[in-house]
Amino acid sequence: MAKVIVSNSWKHHAYEAAYALQQAGHLKKLYSSFYDKVQKTPAQALLTSLLPESLKKK
Repeated sequence: MAKVIVSNSWKHHAYEAAYALQQAGHLKKLYSSFYDKVQKTPAQALLTSLLPESLKKK
């Protein structure tokens, strides 16, 4: 089974694509420049709250 790495430096549909790939068992990694573990902007906090728990763990 092929594994896919999703990389995105801004917005678009990277989270939706990563979620669909994860559900199908094909997601290897998701890289995004839109996450700061220490201090989140309001937009980052909103996006993080919308992610499935399985994508929030890293």
